[in-house]
Amino acid sequence: MCACVSAAQGKLDEATTLVKESLAIYKKVYGDEHPDVAQSLDCIAQLLQVQGKYDEAEPLFKESLAIKKKVFSDEHPGVARGLNNLASFLHSQGKLDEAEPLFKESLAIWKKVCGDEHPEVATGLNNLAALLKAQVRYKKRIVSRVVERILLRVVEPCV
Repeated sequence: MCACVSAAQGKLDEATTLVKESLAIYKKVYGDEHPDVAQSLDCIAQLLQVQGKYDEAEPLFKESLAIKKKVFSDEHPGVARGLNNLASFLHSQGKLDEAEPLFKESLAIWKKVCGDEHPEVATGLNNLAALLKAQVRYKKRIVSRVVERILLRVVEPCV
């Protein structure tokens, strides 16, 4: 049974095990720096993320991206996907300032490689827009808390 089917059926542990097995084979056959190794790392990271194992997932997203940057050119779709995957993960963890430049870099690659009207560009625009919206909400909450604290000080009775 393939890992994708296992994951779709809710068998996340089985899917993770299968992808880890494929990773071991890829590393043995190709070495540590190969696109298939990067893809397997990405897949494992996504499975771990779904399972809530964020501390385990993040370094795998980063390792996958590092391999992609090493084996591909800086303007390769694989690099754009790796940037987007890491940015999406960071966004989901509330690390908005870390995610933003990655989304922007991914989007720039897609525009250069595919043109402004490609579906990957549309996805990149949506991802960046969602991040910027989240940043605005976060900043509004901070401002609201500061205003609330100021008002509490002003309203306190003078004794």
